[in-house]
Amino acid sequence: GIASGGSVRSVVGVSSGKWYWELKSTGSRLPITGVMKAASSLLSFPGDDATSWAYYGFRGRKLHAS
Repeated sequence: GIASGGSVRSVVGVSSGKWYWELKSTGSRLPITGVMKAASSLLSFPGDDATSWAYYGFRGRKLHAS
């Protein structure tokens, strides 16, 4: 887990087929989950550019290139 915000990469890479992941937010008011390219910087968040997508749970918003 991550305390006080931050980003992490998955330990499982996928390139084809159907897949999903699960997460549990434990107290964060700002849970954002999404997908980014492997080379994307962890200093930005998923959905910040045109090559990533995310869901912002607190506001119920989808993020893409925003």
